[in-house]
Amino acid sequence: MFTEKAEIGGDEEIRIEMCDGVLHYRFVRSEGVNEGTYSGNSADFIESLEDMDVDLWQPVYGNLQDESGFTWTLTYKEIGKRSMHFKGSNAYPDGYEAFIDLLFSIYCGE
Repeated sequence: MFTEKAEIGGDEEIRIEMCDGVLHYRFVRSEGVNEGTYSGNSADFIESLEDMDVDLWQPVYGNLQDESGFTWTLTYKEIGKRSMHFKGSNAYPDGYEAFIDLLFSIYCGE
């Protein structure tokens, strides 16, 4: 099982899991919880995710003592591999915006 979890902005959480070739999502936001399955091609999503080389990101971005702006955490796990943890405060790895767009594409069905 592929598992992806991102906490965005401290008050939003996205969890994505793949079971039997189907992506399941859970978005927790201030306005409520939305759960479902991705209607697009799951294999294309995983290929796009792998192309982003998330596993090459550094563990920490920015000054974590500064909580005055946007802070984020990400736990990334693939089948048979250890979880990887990333976090940042007002700083992001290259490709972070595309990564977030990809996560939200599941919910928006794009």
